Amino acid sequence: MKYFYYLLLWILFIGAALFLLELSVIWRYSPFFSARPLTNFVSFLTPFIIYWSFGAILGGTRIASFVKNYSKYKINYIKLCTLGILPLIGTLAIDLTSNYSVNTFILTPFELQQIKVLLLILSGFYTVTSIESVKE
Repeated sequence: MKYFYYLLLWILFIGAALFLLELSVIWRYSPFFSARPLTNFVSFLTPFIIYWSFGAILGGTRIASFVKNYSKYKINYIKLCTLGILPLIGTLAIDLTSNYSVNTFILTPFELQQIKVLLLILSGFYTVTSIESVKE
């Protein structure tokens, strides 16, 4: 029964994520000029939050096993910086340079989007798994 609840939570999360992603695309192409800067920011930030949290949930099962032990925790800063923060910088670089014609000769926009999604999921996963339990 426990796995049924997990499956139900995953279905709800994915459904809400798909709804918010579609909504962010609608916000990006909104005809309202006065709200345009806010909608551009929200449509830019929504995929980051959704994909990063998807990776964090995937890594959250490891953290849940640590909570049962009641031990001290330590952050592995090297893993956090190299595998958690560098992919975020990579996705920002993809987003900032995707409008220029330089990338059209190398990769198509579809491939860039898939690379960005993968980097965000990996970033969320490795950010959460950089927390380690220390035995006393």
